Amino acid sequence: MPLADSVPIWGVPTGLRDFAWRATEPATLVWAEALDGGNWKTQAPARDRLMMLKAPFEAEPQEILRLEDRFDGFLWGEKDGLALVAEYNPIKHWQRTYAVNFDDLKAKPRLVWDMSTDERYNHPGSPVLRALANGFYVMQQEGGAIYLSGLGASADGDRPFLDKLDIQTLKTERLFRSEKTAFEWFAGWYDAFAGKFITRRESPQDPPNFFLRTLGGRVPAAAKGEPEWNSALSPVTHMTGPHAGAARHNQTTGQV
Repeated sequence: MPLADSVPIWGVPTGLRDFAWRATEPATLVWAEALDGGNWKTQAPARDRLMMLKAPFEAEPQEILRLEDRFDGFLWGEKDGLALVAEYNPIKHWQRTYAVNFDDLKAKPRLVWDMSTDERYNHPGSPVLRALANGFYVMQQEGGAIYLSGLGASADGDRPFLDKLDIQTLKTERLFRSEKTAFEWFAGWYDAFAGKFITRRESPQDPPNFFLRTLGGRVPAAAKGEPEWNSALSPVTHMTGPHAGAARHNQTTGQV
């Protein structure tokens, strides 16, 4: 690679860059190439294109898609050729994310999110990942859906949530949201097919502990933003607060 001291502000080097292996196929490379000379001042209908090439790397690479803004990475799904590909405009603080089928390049990419990178209250969350046997982390899928976990910033404070997003319809289903009187966030699936997941929960009165939540029946008329499913909570750990011993000592001695 040549010295990149001439790369303009917010720009990228020309040529092949951002190499990565495809998580769900053996010996398959994906990379990005600038179409605007790597310079934001250059007017161009597309700034980057995403390419793919399989071993033994002797054929012509396949063009996956062209991006209006700069390529900003991707997350692989665990099946069906799914990947979420992001593009980013650092000047406008804007990001778009597309669902792309790497196994069917004739299928048109679907715009999933189109939002400011400064968004907090309406942030959709981040895909829940799981590890494959080859060591890659991919988006956990259930049929045509993925799961999203987020901090849930709101006027009532942070209320973490777990959603299920159908990639085909782009409809979101809220499975869980932390109540207002506690701070509880999704830690990982215990059994996704059985609707069981682990959370970490704490409140001003209760020290942090892990719990098992099990989804039950649907909520008949859930308020906007609230869970559309009931869930039962059972403790997994029983950790006490760090000052529990001091509290017992004060009760014995009468000290404050």
